[in-house]
Amino acid sequence: MMMAEGGDLRLNLSDVQCSSFLNGIQNSMTVHNAGDGKKVVIENPVSSKIIKTDPTILTRILINMVKNALEACVPDGRVTIGADGVHDNQVKFYVHNNAFIPRETQLQIFQRSYSTKGKNRGLGTYSMKLLGEQYLKGTVSFETSEAGGTTFFILLPESIDQND
Repeated sequence: MMMAEGGDLRLNLSDVQCSSFLNGIQNSMTVHNAGDGKKVVIENPVSSKIIKTDPTILTRILINMVKNALEACVPDGRVTIGADGVHDNQVKFYVHNNAFIPRETQLQIFQRSYSTKGKNRGLGTYSMKLLGEQYLKGTVSFETSEAGGTTFFILLPESIDQND
């Protein structure tokens, strides 16, 4: 994290197939303790879409999104992950659950060390934003409503240049 904050993190770019990537995230989270009794389901896998990005950084971002979504889920709950191809050569990876984030939490969610889960927490959403935007040249955000639940997403270019 210190390297990322200092601008010293180096990218290791490679081709990432969206559907295989999502399968890997799903498999990782089925054995994670945050997923006990909960399901991670893939929708919209954009099966043939390939993007050029840093898969290690993207994995960290999506694992944090899924972990947070699972922790906010009710027992026996469900988290949906997916990817949508969008216009302007971009791909949107997203993570959804049915929980609503109250307004006071929404305003602080990407702040360093802010957590609703206790001490020694709070780097997950901060690191998503830092890594996703400064290094992967994407946009990290979320939408939440009482009726629709919460969706965190990262909107990424199909390809990034190491020199950007």
